[in-house]
Amino acid sequence: MRGMDRLLMTLLTIMTGIGIAVIFNIGGTVQMLSAIFHWVEGLR
Repeated sequence: MRGMDRLLMTLLTIMTGIGIAVIFNIGGTVQMLSAIFHWVEGLR
C-alpha cells in the first residue's frame, strides 16, 4: 500500500510539473502539438 501512495505522489508531481511547463511554454506546446498532428496525418 505504501508503494501505491508513493506512485500516486510521483504521478501527481509529474502532472503538476507538466502543467506548469505548459502554462509557461504555450508557444512551444502549440508547436509541439502541431508537429504531432502533422506526424499523425502523415501516418495515414
